Amino acid sequence: MTAKTKIIPFPEPQTFPPAAAHRMSRGGMFMDIKHTHPEYATPEDRRQALLDTKRLCTAVLLAQKEAASKQSA
Repeated sequence: MTAKTKIIPFPEPQTFPPAAAHRMSRGGMFMDIKHTHPEYATPEDRRQALLDTKRLCTAVLLAQKEAASKQSA
């Protein structure tokens, strides 16, 4: 990574312990959640994919907020 790389902020590790993100308890039984991380050709490709995901999530949240404000009006 270079000094010019921007880091997209996510919750601090202290907020969500690593084990909590990979384990779920329902009805007294634990389920381990397994996942894979995508591989990218370059750090820029990874950064672009993260930014696209962030834009998509922001657009969905904005649409939900607008729909909620229309319903309450």
